[in-house]
Amino acid sequence: MRRGPARRIGAVAFALLVVWTGIELFVPRRIGADLRIDTFDVGDGTCHLIRSGRDAVLWDCGSLAGGQTHSRIERAVRALGVRATPRVIITHPDIDHFGALLDLVRPLGVREVITCERFFTDAQRDPAGSAAVLLRELAARGVRTYSAAAGDEVPLGGLVLRFISPERGAAYEIDNDHSLVGLVSARAAPLALFTGDVQDAAIASLTERYPELSVKVLELPHHGSARETAIRWVGDVDPRLVIQSTGPRRANDPRWAHLRESRLWRCTATDGAAWVEVSDGAEVTVRSGSFVKP
Repeated sequence: MRRGPARRIGAVAFALLVVWTGIELFVPRRIGADLRIDTFDVGDGTCHLIRSGRDAVLWDCGSLAGGQTHSRIERAVRALGVRATPRVIITHPDIDHFGALLDLVRPLGVREVITCERFFTDAQRDPAGSAAVLLRELAARGVRTYSAAAGDEVPLGGLVLRFISPERGAAYEIDNDHSLVGLVSARAAPLALFTGDVQDAAIASLTERYPELSVKVLELPHHGSARETAIRWVGDVDPRLVIQSTGPRRANDPRWAHLRESRLWRCTATDGAAWVEVSDGAEVTVRSGSFVKP
C-alpha cells in the first residue's frame, strides 16, 4: 500500500474489505422466501427462529434438558447466518419455553422480550419463582420486557405477527392456556400459527372467535399433547405442514395418526431440526435435519 500507484489501489481494496466484513458481521442476511421457520431440536421444549426479510425473532427458547441447550441454540442460529435476534417472544411461564433465555441475551444481542400477562402475575405471586428471577435478571441486563395480548402486533420483515390469544385480562386457570398464540400473515393471508402450550379453554375461545381460521404451517399445541380438543382444532385449521417440537414420549402418538398421515409432519424427536419456507403466500418447501441450511 505504501509503494507508488499501488498505494491508492491498496487503500481502496482495504476499505472495501472493511465494509464487506462489516456487512457480514452486522447486517442480517435476507431470506429468499416470504417466511422461514427453523425449529431446533431441543428435546422436551421449544425454540423456533422465525425470519422474514432481514428480521429475525426467537419464539420461545427452553428445554427440560437444561445443560448446554443455550449453546446449541446459539450455534444453530449462527450456522443459519443470523448474527442477532434482538426480539424474543416467550409464550408463557414454563421453564421448557424460557430456560435458555438468560444465557442467550448477550451472544444473540437480545434487547426486548415479549411475553404474556400471566408471566408478570406469576412473578408477583412468587418473588422467588423462576418467572420473577427471569424478569429481574433481564432487567439487570438492560433487556426491556412487556406483555402482549390478542390484537397486539409485531412487525416481521414484510409480514405481520399478530397475537390472537390470550385476550387482555383473560382469567384462564392454568398457565398453559395463557400461552401467546401468534398468527403470521402476508397481506392479510394467514401463513403460520404458533400456539405455545394452549389447551382446552384457550382452544375453545380461539375456535369461537376464529371459526374459519386456516394456515399453511402450524405449531402443534403443547408439544403434541393428544387432547381431544386440540386434535379436533388442528383438523379444522387443516395446515399443510405441522411442526411438533417435543421429546420422545409424545412422538408418534397414535391419536394423531389420522392427521399425521394426511399432511406434511415434522417432529423434532424423530426428524431432528427442521425448516420450512413459505413463498408468495402459497408455496411450502420443507426439509428436515440437524441445523442444516437449504
